[in-house]
Amino acid sequence: MPGINDLQSLALQRCEHFDSIELYHHVPPIPGCYYACQPRQHGTGEKLGLFRAIVNAATEQDRDLCVAAALTLAAGLKGGQRPAFLYSSRHGKGTGKSSTMRLTASIFGQSIAIQPTDRSDRTEDRLMTAESLVKRSLLIDNVRGKLSNTILECYITAEVLSGRAMYKGDASRKNYLTAMITSNAPALSTDLASRVVSIEIGPQPVGDFDAMIAVLLDDGGE
Repeated sequence: MPGINDLQSLALQRCEHFDSIELYHHVPPIPGCYYACQPRQHGTGEKLGLFRAIVNAATEQDRDLCVAAALTLAAGLKGGQRPAFLYSSRHGKGTGKSSTMRLTASIFGQSIAIQPTDRSDRTEDRLMTAESLVKRSLLIDNVRGKLSNTILECYITAEVLSGRAMYKGDASRKNYLTAMITSNAPALSTDLASRVVSIEIGPQPVGDFDAMIAVLLDDGGE
């Protein structure tokens, strides 16, 4: 008669294994992801058009890149294949760099916000918490000076991220994160420049930007 350990081993062998649990869809779906969300429905594109219209982009090309950043969060790409997005402006403060970054990330729920000065080991451990495992974006706000960070490059290019999980020890996660950065006067290292898409934000927007965001995030269109 098999013992309890044999039964547990047999149960584990027959269980379906998933690399991650996702609260939003990828298009196309990524093998190994369990999608804990409603079946995907075809939308009208109304919300995406509204999003493109309200972002405070400097040019039409930058407006398209803002849309590309949003779509990257839903892209069915393997870990480490997503570029990072850098929001900057020649017009200084108050132009909506951070608001645009947070708006883009909020389309797919909450984000992981870190500071450029955060210790890498603490950031890695934060990425392993249960709350962070279902988040899709990594936000780095108000970077000053030259951005050259081997750890940041890892967040962009590594297929799997490693750290430590509380009460579990060593842990890892598939890297489906999209890194988003804001800076007034960005200076990128050569390696980072090849992995980052730069988006220029225009002058201070006219009107109530927060009110427009509230309309966009309302449950109305698709």
